Amino acid sequence: MNTKTFKALMEHRLEHCEKLLISKGKEYNEEDDRFKSFRMAGLEQDCSSVRALDGMWSKHRVSIQQEIRKMEADPTYIPSDTWIKEKLTDNINYTVLLEGLIRERKTELREKEKKTNGAIDIQQYGNYNP
Repeated sequence: MNTKTFKALMEHRLEHCEKLLISKGKEYNEEDDRFKSFRMAGLEQDCSSVRALDGMWSKHRVSIQQEIRKMEADPTYIPSDTWIKEKLTDNINYTVLLEGLIRERKTELREKEKKTNGAIDIQQYGNYNP
């Protein structure tokens, strides 16, 4: 694949990612809390919103690994366009969602640190290095 074709592929995929993130955001969240579904799932499962996201993301990663195994076993096998559009787009989007949760956590920790003059409960947040 040449660079021009790859660039077109990338632009197409990222455009689809953005559309899907926007539509799913409206479906699963409220305007003032983009990560509400992960918070609710975390509460339901007694885990962090990051762990809840990881659980939801896991099924996509497993599906990708299964398709890779099929491609390795059969050099003529090609995943369907529908599978590519769904699973690979979701995989990219979960990466973006994870970054959002990480950035939000970083902001929250910095705010708590300011309010408490640096005395925050590190155990609550795991490894934190400001």
